[in-house]
Amino acid sequence: MIAWVLVTGLVVIAVALVVLPLVSRIDKQQVEAAGLDKQQQENVASYREQLVDMEQRVADGVLPQAEAEQQKTELKQKLLGDTALPENTKKPAFVSSGLAVALCLAVLIPVVTLILYNQLGAKTELRVFQLLQNPNVSYDAVTAGIERWAEEDPNNDQALYLLGSHYLSAGRLKDAVTAFRKLYGITGPHAQISAQLAQVVFLVNDRSVDAEVRRLYNESLASDPGNTTALGLKGIDAFEQQQYTEAVKAWQAALVNEQDPQARRALASGIYEARKMRGDNLPQVTVKVAIAPELTSLPASTRVIVFARESGVSNTPPLAAVPTTVGELPAEIVLDDTSAMMMGGRSFSDVSSVDIAALITLSGDALKADYKAEVKGVALNTKKPVTLKIRPKA
Repeated sequence: MIAWVLVTGLVVIAVALVVLPLVSRIDKQQVEAAGLDKQQQENVASYREQLVDMEQRVADGVLPQAEAEQQKTELKQKLLGDTALPENTKKPAFVSSGLAVALCLAVLIPVVTLILYNQLGAKTELRVFQLLQNPNVSYDAVTAGIERWAEEDPNNDQALYLLGSHYLSAGRLKDAVTAFRKLYGITGPHAQISAQLAQVVFLVNDRSVDAEVRRLYNESLASDPGNTTALGLKGIDAFEQQQYTEAVKAWQAALVNEQDPQARRALASGIYEARKMRGDNLPQVTVKVAIAPELTSLPASTRVIVFARESGVSNTPPLAAVPTTVGELPAEIVLDDTSAMMMGGRSFSDVSSVDIAALITLSGDALKADYKAEVKGVALNTKKPVTLKIRPKA
């Protein structure tokens, strides 16, 4: 509806921009064609000047208003006599034809616009966009809409990319491979497309890296070294070949740019495992979290966040964080590199001591703690669990 309102408004503006100047020009031509010669035009100008002079004299008190009105009437009668047209004067043919052209344009512009939009417009794209924005539309309806778009425009890279991504999210891996292979054939090597094709081929191959996957992720990284999908596959490839240092490098590079929380957790877990396999000393802290009896009435779904921050530093993101709920407490939570946030590439084990806190947020916003417990200066090599009891504010 909004789109149609905008289109209608634009058509109206287009008609106005074309027709109104034409009508204005016709009016001017009609006046000029009415037969007023130079003398008659001078009479009209003189009449206007006399009216202005008369108004000024009335304002100055020199001429009475009643007399002024009488003189105006006489001037008008005289002007009509001076500019009268012969009875047989007709509207010129070009004026009539000009009005006809203006009317035709006013009708033709909207009609032609609708015809062109019907032939060239993005009706299907708009329909797909509306389907994707509607949470009440079924998966099958969305799939049908995207497939129709790809069928109507087989070489449209946007339609194919959306179709492949939709299949991937639904677990239709073979269909996703088909869509991304066709897209790759159209676009050729492209950082994101090469990475997506590498990913679906990897998944279809039962999560194993073959020569094609390796070529595709390297191809992606050659043009976009920060592509998180390609870096993730490079890390997996290195890990499978027991090249743990290379795996850590690739996954840490991906973690710096990755925004999706689930993907970040997977990368952090992979980094932890690779470091463990190469024999790194991996510190961890066990935190026992409970709530005071006064808070047991809180809804079980109330969010609780347990996190660690470098000791003495309060203006940086946490090094590690684990979410839980009031209903899961008391609980024993382990903070290590698998729960690392790694903002800017820093891991949990890059520091010697941390401040550990547990907070409850009724709004769900981690920056707005309603209740909080904290212990500062915890050494990462400690074997003793840290105990936190969240209490109401004093």
